[in-house]
Amino acid sequence: MKTLLYIFIGGGAGSILRYLVAKFSLQYLHENLPFGTIIANVLASLVLGFITVKTMHSPQVWKPMIAVGFCGGFSTYSTFSNETFALLQSGQYGVAGMNALLNLVFCLAAIGLGMFLGR
Repeated sequence: MKTLLYIFIGGGAGSILRYLVAKFSLQYLHENLPFGTIIANVLASLVLGFITVKTMHSPQVWKPMIAVGFCGGFSTYSTFSNETFALLQSGQYGVAGMNALLNLVFCLAAIGLGMFLGR
């Protein structure tokens, strides 16, 4: 039961941060690409890579709260999919492809960087 509470707390914090990142990106960044989602996914991947390495041999309090809760609430595959699909529907095939490529490449790099930093 305690684990669910930790996941709940982490997920709430991640969701709020994702909202703030999305709001910031709409105000200050290029409008064609959904940068808020890209930023949230990349940062969540970085944190997940780091916490995965750091919590390998530690008590399992932090891993559920940060890896499952925070990273799960902060990153957003469903929003990425929805935004990419909307770009495809509106005929912006290049932007949709760029969005998919940026999410994939940057998130993979961020996971690797997070694991490197965690060592």
